[in-house]
Amino acid sequence: MEKKKLAQAIGAIFVALIFLSSYATMGSKGDGSTPTTTVPQVQTVYATARGAATVASYGSVMEINISCANVTAVFDKINSILSSMQSNGTIANFYYQQASQILVQAGSASNSSFTLYEQLANAIGDGFVCTTFSSSAGIQLPNTMRFYAPIAKTDLLINIPADRKSYTVPFIFTSNLSKTINVSVSALITVNGTLFGNMTVIKT
Repeated sequence: MEKKKLAQAIGAIFVALIFLSSYATMGSKGDGSTPTTTVPQVQTVYATARGAATVASYGSVMEINISCANVTAVFDKINSILSSMQSNGTIANFYYQQASQILVQAGSASNSSFTLYEQLANAIGDGFVCTTFSSSAGIQLPNTMRFYAPIAKTDLLINIPADRKSYTVPFIFTSNLSKTINVSVSALITVNGTLFGNMTVIKT
């Protein structure tokens, strides 16, 4: 029933587009004009879905932002810790964007920003509560998601193909890390209830 409603809505839109296109073509023709050929279009509607994605990995670059009142003291402590980490291979390098912002590249002994976060969080003491650690996360969408198509006023449970399940999103580390994050997905859906083209995935 849901697919039937979606098909009817898309069909009505498609017919209207063909009518307008034909009207415009006839109105622009003059004597001796060359006939135009209409290329069939895939019938689609815009739809969105919300759900929980699984965190599969973390990026190798971490950004540290210090917002503490005693920013200089916290910065000096983090700088000392990072210097030691670079010496033992935990990080490959680190760069100062400004006095309160540092970029850190994970090394062979850490592999990801998550490991760096854990070590820094345990080492910087009181400065932890006023310091933000962010990176990127590799996520996996669930096998199915329920998409809502506003123009068709219907929703459909769509299977997510394996080759469209992996995405990378910005990520902020917190003390109560979860292995799932909420995401919003937007895509075009065909009359048959399948995904058409690329999807847009945003962390919510």
